[in-house]
Amino acid sequence: MKEFATLQPYACPAQIIDLGSDSANLEKIMDARPDVQECER
Repeated sequence: MKEFATLQPYACPAQIIDLGSDSANLEKIMDARPDVQECER
């Protein structure tokens, strides 16, 4: 994640979940609880 500037905010102990590549699945997105919180660096 260090190489990609777009993923750096998630480099802390956050989990990145693949929600699917074809189309957005609202049920999966809501199950993943997509709220992102700031972490201490």
